[in-house]
Formats: sequence, C-alpha cells, structure tokens
Amino acid sequence: MAIAIRLEILLDGPRSGTEIVDPNVVVSQLDGTFSAGDEPLQLDWTLTEVARIVALSARLHGELRYACARCADPLTFPVSMDISHHWVPLGDLSVDDDETDDFERDPDVSEHDGVEIDIEPIVLECVVVEFPFAPACDVSAEGRCPTWTDEPRVIHPGGEAPVVLRKSPFAALAGLKLGPEAEG
Repeated sequence: MAIAIRLEILLDGPRSGTEIVDPNVVVSQLDGTFSAGDEPLQLDWTLTEVARIVALSARLHGELRYACARCADPLTFPVSMDISHHWVPLGDLSVDDDETDDFERDPDVSEHDGVEIDIEPIVLECVVVEFPFAPACDVSAEGRCPTWTDEPRVIHPGGEAPVVLRKSPFAALAGLKLGPEAEG
C-alpha cells in the first residue's frame, strides 16, 4: 500500500482523492489481533499547500474483524478515524542537536523533498496508536462479557485440529525452586 502523491498536483489548489487501503497491510501492523472485514478500508484524503507547507486531512473508514479478548466471540470493529499531518520543506525541521531532542519534535510534522509525499506511513502510525491492543465485546463493561459461560470453549479455526504453540517462556520459571541458601 504505497500512497505516494506528487506535489505538483497542488499547484492549482487543494486536491482530494480516495484510496482503498489493503487490509492485510493494516492487519500486519496490528500483530494479528484483527483481520479483514466485509467492508473495505477506504481513505478519503485532501491535501493543501500554503507557503510550501503541505497539510493532509483524511478519514479512514471501513471495518475489521476480531475476536473478543475476553470471550473469543467473533466481532466486527467499525473503523472511523480522522488523520491529519503536515509536511514542511526539507531542512526546515533541522536544528542544532543541542537545542532539541527527537522526543521534543512534533510527531504530526514531517519533511518533504518538494517532489512527492507518502501518506502510507502516516496512516499506519495512526492505526497502531488508535486501535485497541486487546479489544473486547464492550470496553466499558467490567468483568465478564455478556456471552460468557463457564463451559470450556475450544475454538478450531476451519474445523482443523488446534495448533500447538510452544510453551510460554515463563513456564520454566514455575519449576524453579529456591536453593538451600535462599531458604530462611
């Protein structure tokens, strides 16, 4: 998903466009928590340029699928997020290293080379920051999900045998015992 836009299109004024975002690229950034939904992810964007500063105003919308982190029910996650970013000419962000650290720089401002900008990294960064790490049925609900049961639940994707994962690295710690010098 490369959304590279040549800056020459802004010579006659602001420009808008729509891009279909590859859900697999977005999903790969989210460590497998989400998968592609029925409605494609769509990015509606508008770019403007004033005094060589390029401003992006965009909206990402669509849907992704996920399994509730509490009860494992399959659910749909509606995506609707606003994205804004600014690009300044190359060299305008460069200052003496003694004056500022990378941590003090505005994350919503980047530099452009005067030829083109790439919106993809901005969209992916917003997705990683804004999407929940372990989404549940209802984030506001405390305790169990409404569909929770005490019956053991085994999920076999596609009806196949479950995949055996390697043991947790902490499983080895459970078998450790303190030595005689540590006792007492």
